[in-house]
Amino acid sequence: MAQIVEDETRLTTAGHIVQYIWESLHKRFPMIQTDAFVVMPNHIHGIVMIVEDNVGAIHAVSHPVRAASPDGARRPACRRCCGTNGELPLHPNRIQRRQMLLPKVIGYFKMNTSKQINLSRGVPGKRVWQRNYFERVIRNDDELSSLRQYIYNNPSL
Repeated sequence: MAQIVEDETRLTTAGHIVQYIWESLHKRFPMIQTDAFVVMPNHIHGIVMIVEDNVGAIHAVSHPVRAASPDGARRPACRRCCGTNGELPLHPNRIQRRQMLLPKVIGYFKMNTSKQINLSRGVPGKRVWQRNYFERVIRNDDELSSLRQYIYNNPSL
């Protein structure tokens, strides 16, 4: 994907594909932002941020959702699940769904980069990435700054 020449990263065709798809991830997943990123000879380092203001369906809706009957009347379909006012309960696994976002982003990234790299090499279906990936939750600005520096300086380390 890249060659390190005199402490400088030079991307191969595969590296350019990886970089392009990384930079395009926010178009497919508007609830994320990509941050620091580097392509290494046989792996990548990158930071994906989940943008709180734009998580869409994962956050609670601003107005109650009401059940409707088959005739279109807005009334509770059943008081046991909807309560007496007809409002549907919010999904109890909202937080869990948010945690599932990163695997979807990484899966999409790996699938699309693999497909494009294999097309460019004329070897459809060949494995490009390892099966899993390493993830880490960044808990504060100091940690974020440190990881950004590591990524930006990585080719020369």
